[in-house]
Amino acid sequence: MYKASFDLTGKVALITGGGRGIGRALAEGLAYAGADVVLTARTEEQVKTAATEIAQDTGRRTLGISCDVTNKESIVSAVIKVMDAFGRIDILVNNAGTSVRHGALELTEAEWIK
Repeated sequence: MYKASFDLTGKVALITGGGRGIGRALAEGLAYAGADVVLTARTEEQVKTAATEIAQDTGRRTLGISCDVTNKESIVSAVIKVMDAFGRIDILVNNAGTSVRHGALELTEAEWIK
């Protein structure tokens, strides 16, 4: 069993890009440390499955929400759902992202927004 080196009991963590990979691993670690976790991703089925599995593995309250972080209305909707379910957000992990062809300094504005 995973043993956290710190205690986040009573905290609510929101992880963007939480459906798989690094985001999901971060959500699991925060849940094992005692936090209730909200995972967001564009793929609703994937993020809901991840939330369900993390809840089963850790015993923490979880919520999976479809959210496109490039869309303001989607972000506002997700935050409202989190506030309705948990009443607050204590921890934000902004993990959502995409890979690009080149380094950050060479990005066009459109690529940065994506």
